[in-house]
Amino acid sequence: MTKLVVPENTEGLIPIREVSRQTGVNAVTLRAWERRYGLIKPYRTAKGHRLYDHEHVTQIKTILEWINRGVAVSKVKALLANAATPEPLDTPDSDVNNWQISQTQFINAVKTFNEDKLDDIYNQALAIYPIDLVSENLIKPVINQLKKNWQGQFGQIAEQCFLLTQLRAKLTTRLYHNNKSTTGSKLLLTQLATTIHTEFEVIDLLLTALALSAHNYHVQLLAGKLPYDEVSLAVEKLQSQAVIIFSQSALERQVLQKELQHLQQLLTVPLILTGQCTMIHEQQLHTTSTITATDNADLIKQISLHLQ
Repeated sequence: MTKLVVPENTEGLIPIREVSRQTGVNAVTLRAWERRYGLIKPYRTAKGHRLYDHEHVTQIKTILEWINRGVAVSKVKALLANAATPEPLDTPDSDVNNWQISQTQFINAVKTFNEDKLDDIYNQALAIYPIDLVSENLIKPVINQLKKNWQGQFGQIAEQCFLLTQLRAKLTTRLYHNNKSTTGSKLLLTQLATTIHTEFEVIDLLLTALALSAHNYHVQLLAGKLPYDEVSLAVEKLQSQAVIIFSQSALERQVLQKELQHLQQLLTVPLILTGQCTMIHEQQLHTTSTITATDNADLIKQISLHLQ
């Protein structure tokens, strides 16, 4: 592939980590789009480092729009060349069938305890797509389907333990490596001890952490049941610049009415509540000063807004 030489005036050019922060597409995926599909042609320094301009960033966001509409990544280049406007498509070339195939293969890998096959599917997906797309089109649908399959089925506990163990290990490892290269604000992501947790909530927690790290935030994850009166201690020790409380379940009345308010008074950094709990308690939270985020996109928006 022809490499674009860095112009004499490099003002406005940004490195790949900043592109990842602005678009949510990690560096591995950006390089894969460049090498495999010729979608992006960044400038290169004498040492080979990639630099991007505003047009590159705009192009990446357009690529994401196409992919979010179900277009296979291998088909996007032709659409970009034709300057086509992203529109919802329902064609044989869409990624829908590819995701369904990957879901079926993933489920079979879990049922046969095939760690190598599960690795291949997981790694291939994350090499091409951002974590949010992999989460919504592969990991979450697989979990939901397996939960249905496990109703009263012999061996369900063993399969569940296998899946949870594999996902925790893979997602935690990815977060660890992401944190090594992120340069953004430090965010404490945790759960409260007084809230109800499901066994799969830690997976949702890790997926949220990875979505944040894709935007160059350094995520300090404290999974488990953290007493609310120790959150401020963790913030001090970790030097966190914001606290994110995650819950997929209903909150106890005491947490909703007293503990969150008390925690806000203890903290000197923004406190954001996220997860399905924000939808469950939408009316009650609307009357409080609690910052809420219903999904990862909203969470990233709220963090950016309150860390300015």
